[in-house]
Amino acid sequence: MSKFINTRTAALLIFTFTIYGYGYGQTRDIKPYNSFPKNESLKHSKIQINEVLYPESIHLIGDLVVIMDQKSDYAVHFFKLSDWSLIAQYGTRGDGPAEVQTLKFHGQSVKENNETYLWFSDFKTFQLKKISLSGMISNIDTEPVITYKLPPELAMIYKDIYAISKTEFIGTVEGDVIAYSGDPKAGRFFHLNINDKSIKWIPNFPEQKLQEPKDKLGYLYSSKTTFNNNTHQIASGMSYFDRIDIVDVMKGKALTVVQEDNVIVREVDLRHPSTLIPPDTKHYYKLGYSTDRFVYFLYSVTTPQQGSDFWNGLISNYPNIQLHVFDWQGNAVYQAEFDKPSLGSFFVDEKTWKLYAIDGYPENEDDMIISYSLPNLLIEKGK
Repeated sequence: MSKFINTRTAALLIFTFTIYGYGYGQTRDIKPYNSFPKNESLKHSKIQINEVLYPESIHLIGDLVVIMDQKSDYAVHFFKLSDWSLIAQYGTRGDGPAEVQTLKFHGQSVKENNETYLWFSDFKTFQLKKISLSGMISNIDTEPVITYKLPPELAMIYKDIYAISKTEFIGTVEGDVIAYSGDPKAGRFFHLNINDKSIKWIPNFPEQKLQEPKDKLGYLYSSKTTFNNNTHQIASGMSYFDRIDIVDVMKGKALTVVQEDNVIVREVDLRHPSTLIPPDTKHYYKLGYSTDRFVYFLYSVTTPQQGSDFWNGLISNYPNIQLHVFDWQGNAVYQAEFDKPSLGSFFVDEKTWKLYAIDGYPENEDDMIISYSLPNLLIEKGK
């Protein structure tokens, strides 16, 4: 259990309120935590892959590793997790029915009639594609079983998108959201119905008194997300606010999980005359991954200026990435500090309790993928 504040204080801080936003009401709870019950420092191990890859994202589907690559001849590469041997490739670059342009996998797989399907988006064609996993592995010419075109209001601003049915999608946006959507009430999460192209919004939150330029609101509320297929919840780790939100977009319910010291919103100022994100703006949550059990987020408090100075060799000290783990009820479960200042996309194999990640700061060019053992998390769940 997390070390929560005393009951009387908690009663004052854990509260519920409703905002009737554009589309439907939103109920929000705040759940503060004091600290993580487990905390440790971890060192990485290298994973040997005998393929030339430029990994953009990495995912786990059963016992298969899915690596997305925007530079190689094929967009999708499938590996066995047990030995990291390549078993198939898919996604030839082109305009044909089974070809792709800039394919992105948001991590969502669904099972239907003993078949697994993966949902992709293709940013250049503004398409959503549902493709059979077994078909992708067995036949490079396998065509999507479903292809949709995103409405123009979302095509240029969606960031993550997840299917909640064959015709309904939820997701997040980033960019000049109001200008591209044409909707002055466009918010942080959307609910899209493909049949009639209708879009409902959950309003931006947390609220702050500082008035940002309208063209920056879509950046101010940007986040890294992961999705729970069974409950239709999005876990959203915010980029510029130090908090995560577990959101049921369909029901308009949000649970904000935040450390005690950050319950009161620390306002963010993006009002820089010539820079989109001012160089002293603090960044918090980086990337996310989830299972039915846990929500995993990479976390580090840094600024663009720190990052620039570090990569240019002007400073030698830079915070290492942390791992924050919560359950879907918002309880703080586990924290670890890695031995790396930067990690890319990652997943956790809960059979072996190992985390695999793209190395964001490799010692050698071939060190694309590294792993960490999570022993304390394993012991906690073994009880």
